Amino acid sequence: QWFFPVVSNPPETRFGGEAFRLRVRLKSGDVRTLYIDVQSHRQVAEEGERETPRGRLLIETRFSDHRVVEGLLLPFVLDITAGTQERQRVTFETVELNVPIDDARFSPPASARVGTLSSKPMNTTQPSSTSAASLSITVPVHWC
Repeated sequence: QWFFPVVSNPPETRFGGEAFRLRVRLKSGDVRTLYIDVQSHRQVAEEGERETPRGRLLIETRFSDHRVVEGLLLPFVLDITAGTQERQRVTFETVELNVPIDDARFSPPASARVGTLSSKPMNTTQPSSTSAASLSITVPVHWC
């Protein structure tokens, strides 16, 4: 979710052309830098620090191969760099919008175990002879 203020800077030469650099502060307080091509007005890149298992890393995503899908101009290639070494490319062959999806696809598989995590305080002076806990996790999905 975007949150203002947006700070704009003069165009700079990056990513193969002139791009406006917009600094956007999210509700979480994190800052993302968006790069918008001066001529086409397409978003060509995004940068921002994110928390990862390896600590806070600069994540850069470059957007290319823009195509029109149902009136929207969407990137079909994303080149993602995490830190200085890890790189990956995501290529979409097709993009479909507003495709009906059966609600059953969002149900957990029959073999999945769902439970709760015990929040009892630990007794650090006496060892426990037995302990068991199960965990229920909900993962939010955000599209930007």
